[in-house]
Amino acid sequence: MPAKLEGRYLNGAFFARFAGAISLNFDDFGALAATQWKCGRLEPRVSDKALAIISSGANLTRWRDAGPKELKSRVEVLDRLRAKLLSPQPPVGRIPKPFVDTCDWEVGELISYRLLSGNIVLYRVVGYHTDKGGTSPICELLDEDLMEHYELE
Repeated sequence: MPAKLEGRYLNGAFFARFAGAISLNFDDFGALAATQWKCGRLEPRVSDKALAIISSGANLTRWRDAGPKELKSRVEVLDRLRAKLLSPQPPVGRIPKPFVDTCDWEVGELISYRLLSGNIVLYRVVGYHTDKGGTSPICELLDEDLMEHYELE
């Protein structure tokens, strides 16, 4: 999907693509509706679906089995969500681009860090961890006895 689709088109593309592959329950619609409302971008069909599920009480079945205290708590949460979804949305907000971490350190490189106490700790880069958040270094803390052998800038 293109990165700069408007929300209504993005939702349409999402639902069209995954309609048969996933089963969206209230938690999905409730979370989506709450997130869209917070961003000032609540879509009518998402709001309508979430409000319909809240009104039907269908989401409370598993909470009845958990006990009366949990059921009461869940009803209060749903009532607050209903009130929020029916209230005016905040202004449309800017959604920041996701942060992607990068690392220029090479494996084997030594990194020193001065603590607030004034002491210096020394780390060695031993590898990288890469996921959708980017690439981060994997470091090992070197033994304090080794630190006296390295000249620190």
